[in-house]
Amino acid sequence: NNEAYFGQGTKLTVLGE
Repeated sequence: NNEAYFGQGTKLTVLGE
């Protein structure tokens, strides 16, 4: 899975991209 960080360290896991 790819990990993208937005804002002040909010971790969102992006599935499929």
